[in-house]
Amino acid sequence: MLALIRGAGDIATGIALRLYRAGIRVAMLEVAEPTTIRRTVAFSEAVRLGECAVEGITARLAFNVDEALLAIGRGEVPVLVDPGAASVEAFAPDVLVDAILAKRNLGTTIDMAPAVVGVGPGFTAGLDCHAVVETMRGHYLGRVHYEGSALPNTGIPGLIGGFAGERVMRAPADGVFRGRVRIGDEVRSGDVCGEVAGLPMRATIDGVIRGLLADGVHVSAGMKAGDVDPRCEPGFIRCASDKALAVGGGVLEAILALTSALVRQRSRETTLPGRVSHDWRMMDDIKLTKLSECAGCGAKVGAGVLAQLLSDLPVKRDPRLIVGFDKSDDAAVYQLTDDLAMVMTCDFFPPIADDPYTYGAIAAANALSDIYAMGGEPTIALNIMAVPESMPREVVHEILRGGYEKVAETGASIAGGHSIYDEEPKYGLAVCGLVDPRRLLSNSGARPGDVLVFTKKLGSGCVVTAAKGDLASEAQVAAAEASMMTLNRYARDIMAVHDCHAATDVTGFGVFGHVLEMAQGADVAVELDADAFELLDGARATARLGILPAGMYRNRRFAEAEVEPAEGMPRDLLDVLFCPETSGGLMIAVSPDDAEALLADLAADPRVPSAVVVGRVAEHVPGTRRIRVRGV
Repeated sequence: MLALIRGAGDIATGIALRLYRAGIRVAMLEVAEPTTIRRTVAFSEAVRLGECAVEGITARLAFNVDEALLAIGRGEVPVLVDPGAASVEAFAPDVLVDAILAKRNLGTTIDMAPAVVGVGPGFTAGLDCHAVVETMRGHYLGRVHYEGSALPNTGIPGLIGGFAGERVMRAPADGVFRGRVRIGDEVRSGDVCGEVAGLPMRATIDGVIRGLLADGVHVSAGMKAGDVDPRCEPGFIRCASDKALAVGGGVLEAILALTSALVRQRSRETTLPGRVSHDWRMMDDIKLTKLSECAGCGAKVGAGVLAQLLSDLPVKRDPRLIVGFDKSDDAAVYQLTDDLAMVMTCDFFPPIADDPYTYGAIAAANALSDIYAMGGEPTIALNIMAVPESMPREVVHEILRGGYEKVAETGASIAGGHSIYDEEPKYGLAVCGLVDPRRLLSNSGARPGDVLVFTKKLGSGCVVTAAKGDLASEAQVAAAEASMMTLNRYARDIMAVHDCHAATDVTGFGVFGHVLEMAQGADVAVELDADAFELLDGARATARLGILPAGMYRNRRFAEAEVEPAEGMPRDLLDVLFCPETSGGLMIAVSPDDAEALLADLAADPRVPSAVVVGRVAEHVPGTRRIRVRGV
């Protein structure tokens, strides 16, 4: 669900915090020169600073709807300068919230979204919005009106610490405001806190500066320009107010009530309640990647969250289960005989490419890669598929054909599978393979001194995210898709005849996430050369612009405490190494005595996209970070 909020001041920000934490995607519209007083708790500061954070949630200035959607994909709240709400049609929000707090309606209409919520006086439920939320401090604060209007504005600020109007400072004249104190400073009654046209603006009570206009804002005489909090609690300065959160709670209640009513209405009109219907007759104009919030392995549950989810599950001990879910490995391994073991994996995800065949082939290559990372050979696979009920048969057929032909390239067979209806397409495979237990390669066998070799170019996550916003060239997308469709079979064939001790395929957890699992599993440290990785065209440029999938931020939260970058390491390069890859290359730990020969054999095979030494394995010193990163 997408909620578009008009206004980004402190009350609007409290609303955004409530909605964001409830799992609702949020975008905000502001004026070019915000007049927010409580700037430390307002996303409107993103207009002035480019980005800001409130209670751990980041807002970023976006210059168009495409940039805003990319920011949402990164887990951020985009703020656009659009006081007239001209972008509403392009956003096509599920909910529109007018939180400008102008005490009158500045152009919001009830047809702007399926659910429209007005905040404070100036709106009438049933006329220009579907619901109105009360903003008057007191008994009714945060109440939702589904008929009528909010209480009229009294012009008297709410009571805080025993003071009401006395705590507000107002501009002494028309002109440009200049602050003489900072938010959080303690002041006494009579202290000069700002000036306009040479005239002082003074505090009228003792306390802490709770809010203050930014320097350079144009004001008129009598306009609110500052706020003193007599409670003198510095911690309140950076926390959304009780009023903002109460109003936000009311907006959330209204959204849930209105959307539930909408779903009930749709249930009488459609076969399945709330199902999104796509006009598949216009398939040439519909991109598969637009039907999903996350693409490919970027949709993967973060490694840290996954570990917590699995932590309390009982593990059945079976001596023949060589690798199970209690190990952070690429696949499960079950020993059948002394010289034969079964390797099993399952992998599926939303569309990573707009072409159905390409999507199917990439999803299959990604699932098969887990078998190859263990040194195994795929033998049989089962389809896993979810598709919208309205998706044409030819589109479904092309997705399946891409998977079938990729599996056929390995010599394995697809023997069936399972499919369900879902609003968001998903496809992948459950794969079974075989391996000699004596030749099994886990991700925890690396030894100090081993050389790390990587077999594909990095950056598919960056390029695909840029492509979702139409910000990548056709050549860049084609190169990324070709890389993702390439099987790791050929690198595995070469790896199998060399003295390799460990391997993993770099996918959803990014380079740092997967290398960290290798290092933890083997109780070693890893030294990476960031500049040694070959990158897909456009990957670093898009990272430099902040065009990154939400999975990158999940990976960073998981791994950054164990990553020690060299001083001055460019942020964009680190972001690429944190970024999720889909059907990425093999990270191989090879004996230093055999590294040169392995590298030569990989480089000589044109079916292996890349062959570069990217680091080495070292002893881990307790109390130090597992991954040290070198580079320019």
